Amino acid sequence: MFNKNLGVLKAALRELVEIGLLIIATLLLVFLFFGKSAGSFATSVVENVGTLAEALSPNGLIALLAVGVFILVFDRFRRGQ
Repeated sequence: MFNKNLGVLKAALRELVEIGLLIIATLLLVFLFFGKSAGSFATSVVENVGTLAEALSPNGLIALLAVGVFILVFDRFRRGQ
């Protein structure tokens, strides 16, 4: 019973994170297309992403991207089987 509930919770959290990342990616694209006229919310998201990228060292940023690619490949591999 506990494992089933934990699995449901993990799946729900995974979906929420995926939705959040899609929203952030969409706002970044809107900002790239429209620039400063995209609105204050899109501008603040871009500034926050820029601040996060500046806070990480180049090696940290590469490691974060590598982990993301690894998770993406692992997830596609797992879904394929």
